[in-house]
Order: sequence, then C-alpha cells, then structure tokens
Amino acid sequence: MKRISFVALSTAMLPGAALALSGGSDDKPDSPDDAVLDPTAAITVPVQDTDMRVYKKGDLRFETADQMFTARLGGRLHFDWTFISGDDGLSQAQTEDNIQFRRARVFWRGTMYERFGYKLSFDFSDADPAFKDAFLEVKDVIGGVDLLIGQFKEPFGLEYMVSSNDITFIERAESFALNPDRGTGLMFTGDALDGDLWWAAGFFGSETDRAGESSGDGAYAFTTRVAWASDEVLGQPDDESLLHLGAAFTNRGTEGDFSARPEFDVATSFITTGGVLDGVADGSHGVGVEAAVVLGPFSMQGEYVYRNVDADTGDPATSDPVLNGFYVQASYFLTGESRPYSKGHFTRVQPRSNWNGFGDGIGAWELALRYSELDFEEVNADNSLDDVTLGLNWYLNPALRMMANVVLVSSGLPDSDAEALALRMQYTF
Repeated sequence: MKRISFVALSTAMLPGAALALSGGSDDKPDSPDDAVLDPTAAITVPVQDTDMRVYKKGDLRFETADQMFTARLGGRLHFDWTFISGDDGLSQAQTEDNIQFRRARVFWRGTMYERFGYKLSFDFSDADPAFKDAFLEVKDVIGGVDLLIGQFKEPFGLEYMVSSNDITFIERAESFALNPDRGTGLMFTGDALDGDLWWAAGFFGSETDRAGESSGDGAYAFTTRVAWASDEVLGQPDDESLLHLGAAFTNRGTEGDFSARPEFDVATSFITTGGVLDGVADGSHGVGVEAAVVLGPFSMQGEYVYRNVDADTGDPATSDPVLNGFYVQASYFLTGESRPYSKGHFTRVQPRSNWNGFGDGIGAWELALRYSELDFEEVNADNSLDDVTLGLNWYLNPALRMMANVVLVSSGLPDSDAEALALRMQYTF
C-alpha cells in the first residue's frame, strides 16, 4: 500500500481524515468540534497500487500484470503525391496530378479474459469517415479454432491479406479489382501441421457498405482460403527463406459491375464493365491461386484470380462472362534484410540498422519490379490493363517508410496509355 502526503487546506476536502492539532499536542480532541486545523500539517491518504503496465512497442500498449486485459492504440498515415501524364483518350480526371492523404486511420484493439479479442479501426482520409475493422474474436472455440464476428477482410489472396502498411508497392496489383473486400459476417480460422498450414472460412454479407451494413435478399457470400508455407528452402537459414503456396475461393449471391484503375490512385477508373452487369448479375464465384518464395534478401510472388459472373445480359457474347487478372513481382533488399512472414501473409520489415535519429545506420533499402494484367474483354471489348511498376522503398525505421513508384500503363482502349510517378510518406504508430 502506497501513501500520498499533501498539505491540508480544509476539513471539507477529506472528511474523516486524521487532522494534526495546533501546538503539536498529542492529546486527542473529545469531539470533532474540539479540533483545530493546522494548515501546515501533512496528511497521509492510502491509495491502491496500480497493476496496469503502459509501454510503447510500435503502437501504444496497455496490459494488466496478470495479462487478463490488454489494449493497443495505434494508426497509420499515408500521404501521397502523384504526377500523371496520359494519352488524349483519357479524361482530365484520369490524368490530374494529386496530393492526398491516401489513408488516415486509428485503431483500438486488445484482449480481455485471455480468450476474447476485439478491434475497432476507422479511416478519416475521406470526407465521410468509415469503418475498416470492427470485430470481436473468440479464441480456441474448439480444437484451437478461433471465431471472428463483425467486419473484417474476407480471406482471399496473398497481397490483400498483407496490411497496406507492409505491401511492397504503393498500390495493390490490378488483380485486386476481382477480390472480395471487407465484409460483415463471421469467420473461423485455424492452423495445422505445426503451424505450417493456415486456413480461414467465413460467411459474409456480399454488399457491405462503408458503415458495415449489408442488406438485400440473397446478398450473402462464402469465402475461404488455405495457405501453406515452409522455411526450409534451398538450404537457406530458417529466418531468411520461405516457400508459400495458397488458394482461395469465394461464392457470392449478388454481384454488380466491376471497375479498375492503374496502380496509382486516380479520381476515375480506367476500365469498367460499364453497366452491362448491373441489375442482371445473380452472383459470381471466384478462384485465386498464389505462390511466393523468399531467399534471403530476394523475394518473388505472384497471383492469378478468376471470376465467373452469373449474368444473363440478353447477349450470348457477354452473358456469364469470365473476368481474370494476374501479377508477378520481385524485390531485393540492397541492405540485406529479408521479408518476414506469419500466418499466411507477409509482415512488417525490420531494418537491420535504423537511419540517423534512432540509430546510426542507413535504414533498409528495397528495389522492386512488378508486371500485372487485368482483362474485362468478355464484357466490353478492349477493356484491359497492363501495368509495369518499378518501386524503391526506404525503411528509415520500423515506423517510417518512404516509397517511390514509376508506373507504365498500357490500356486496350485506344489512346489510353499513361505514365505516373507516385510518392508516399508513410508513418505507422
């Protein structure tokens, strides 16, 4: 039990507290009315010891001594500059230079009573703030299987499951346009083979809006993903090598139109299914396959996504169209780091030596190259995009990253090619 001492100012402040008598007498008063307040006397009041620990480890963390309750407060800030030029067939909105907060998020997550977790995440980069993640997690429901209930990422694709803080390029590849996004529902996750195999399967509302609401008859989806990884590749050390293989499937009860932009952020899409599927698509199913390899500072990964839409457009040429896309990318750390991996996806790069200000090194430097392709041609002729993206990343420390991408865009539409230089300052806290 600790005690706090202070100078007494009035008897009203601490009723019932022991007061020192004037003159320093040891005699006790016969009644409270006989007490005379000495304004210079010290009073001690018992207070309880706190068992809450607060510390910084990336984000701000709180935990009780018994770790029955933990909490983390953090966020991200992605500030982008994009300089675009394009052919005459593109609109002004597609070629305008822009400066923007691509993401401005805060989150609060933690655990309670050991087996229950939660997360709330909001994005304030838009004039209309939106939920990102908002879920409750129940750990070890049965046989090591965890349950998530709320809004979160549907389990589909390798690059999508990587946090936007940790993706190699400023924007995800073109094939992401065919991915499910965050959904509201429930999902089971677990692992097997001593943690080498990770899986997830969930049921979601297929039309989740920015507020996390999904409505509509038949507006449901089932999405699942399986990922396997081994750290024994070509004799490399366990923490510097990886072979990853994965596959995902989604079946959706309703569907709308699809659109896509290049691998930089612009006001309007470059290609779209153009209203052909709107109101006539009864659903779709999609398949994704993925692979990655890490050999020390070198890594390579790729994905192929197939989406078959159930739609009777009245035209045999465009009914039940197949949309597909893929990408292949490679990266190399000039400073010797290796991409870390956990539970089916890549995680935060930790520089071997931080740049001046929190260390005496130069940080981590990474070169990357990607080719990606997206094809909507079974809906609208010539609706395709090919991107070549060259990236340079500077990780000053685990919280701060500078990124530069040069993007060359080739569109199937006439006079619709473009080039862009995209820059990002990224702070994670």
